[in-house]
Amino acid sequence: KSINNNYISSIFEDDNAVLWVGTDNGYNRLTYSEDEITFEQDKKGIPAKISSKRVFDLYERIGSCDIRHAVLQADYVDNQGNIWIGTLYGGVKFYNSAQDAFHTYKFQPGDTGGLNNRSVMALHERTDGNLWIGVDHGGLHLYDRINNSFTHYPLNPEKPDDPFDENITDIEEDSYGNLWISTWTQGAYKIEKETGRSTHYTLEPNNPSSLNCPILYTIYEDRWKKLWIGTYGKGISLYDRTNDCFIASNEIYKHFVRKFYEDSQGNLWVGTNPGLFLFNRDSLTFREWLRDPNDKNSLSNHWIATVFEDSRNNLWIGTFYGLNRFDRENDIFEAYTMKDGLPDNNITGILEDNKGHLWLSTNFG
Repeated sequence: KSINNNYISSIFEDDNAVLWVGTDNGYNRLTYSEDEITFEQDKKGIPAKISSKRVFDLYERIGSCDIRHAVLQADYVDNQGNIWIGTLYGGVKFYNSAQDAFHTYKFQPGDTGGLNNRSVMALHERTDGNLWIGVDHGGLHLYDRINNSFTHYPLNPEKPDDPFDENITDIEEDSYGNLWISTWTQGAYKIEKETGRSTHYTLEPNNPSSLNCPILYTIYEDRWKKLWIGTYGKGISLYDRTNDCFIASNEIYKHFVRKFYEDSQGNLWVGTNPGLFLFNRDSLTFREWLRDPNDKNSLSNHWIATVFEDSRNNLWIGTFYGLNRFDRENDIFEAYTMKDGLPDNNITGILEDNKGHLWLSTNFG
């Protein structure tokens, strides 16, 4: 009745208040009374060579699929009002608004019609209602709503199983129907709508018109059909369609660009570390807002994760320390944190439902 191994990698309490203990030799279920503590061991005997990560994966299946236990990476409202949530390690969470219920699509080893990894980083809905899904070290998937199946599309047909090419961070479909995919270490891919041909763009050290960084986080086309690419630590690259090349921004340089957002007036907002930027289309320059510890009306944090305008034209900024409402008339920010009832201060996504309520992605649900 003792624990089956002294190397303990994880401890988890499920919704029934049962304590699960993951060790280097599988898992144990702990029960206790006033007289004794008992460990019920895995009867099948998981071999010791299986790592603690495997034990964690087992916990994901036997434990709760509540979204509180997953870090939210991507979120999307489809054309039927359903909410799709991409999570780190937990697959895709699907909120059915008609049923008022969550469903989960997860990586299952050996399932050729499913996701091929657990971490979902990007979501994008096609015009036919099917969903493009970008998976960390798993590549590009298309979810078919009718068949309830996933199809994997390699970004580089010459290296279909290369995990570094398959590390997707964002997906965007441009006004010409082409699909753009940003990756963490291999730059960007463009998949043409008509031919399906894949073009790879990355940093070329001797070419100033190439991407200025191979590590990309986000990609966005504005209403003027300009394609903006946010990099990790090198600011912005703007795609020149005429010459099929890229122009680097000298103003936002050495910044980690996490988010592009276009408001109802066509203003382009850029969320970065370290600050919030607004692009001026007339002067082709950026205005900047930073965190000032001595000014309570400044941003609550310098790391900007997301930007969103609601139906009342309020501009909301999600940071790594709180939610901010920007009063554009008075040029000040009002912050909301855990002190105001948030479950977590890390706000990574903001959406509005048809009742005007805001849904917030955080590091705790």
